[in-house]
Amino acid sequence: MSAVLQTQTRPLAVPHSAAPSSDKAALNAASLRALFNAARSSGKRAKDAAESLGLSEGQAIAAHAGMHDYGLKATPLQGPWVEVLQALQLCGPVMALTRNASTVHEKTGIYENINATGHMGLALGDDIDLRLFFSRWHAGFAVYEPANDAANPPSQSLQFFDATAWRCTRCLCAPRPTARLSTTS
Repeated sequence: MSAVLQTQTRPLAVPHSAAPSSDKAALNAASLRALFNAARSSGKRAKDAAESLGLSEGQAIAAHAGMHDYGLKATPLQGPWVEVLQALQLCGPVMALTRNASTVHEKTGIYENINATGHMGLALGDDIDLRLFFSRWHAGFAVYEPANDAANPPSQSLQFFDATAWRCTRCLCAPRPTARLSTTS
């Protein structure tokens, strides 16, 4: 059994053991956005804010797709994922960020020499050297989030999630006034 939050592309599911309690399962996207915004405004990282609500990070991000009044905007992406990453080369340096419970790996550079054979992909640049398991990537979003402090630049990223709404990887734009991912449909 799984709890599912429908995105504009595919549903993101979370295993029953990580699913929200029954009272939170009834929350709609608007309620999730309000609660997530409050948790983020208190200084929590996105993953921690989502978990404080009994959600996965993917579910919280997916709730921000479509039209609403909150600052965080999530635009669903469509694959093939290799083509999405190939387009990142035009952005110049970005940060590739992957984490699990015990490790955070951050590497800044240009996504170069991106290719895929079947569901396995490679990024073989001077700074970013990654093995990518596209068969596990289920949903992707272009995410725009204003900083809590207006003096800081907004966060702009591409985020990719597996079918349980666990984040596979995130590509963060380097803060530059001219760089902005489109978050309009």
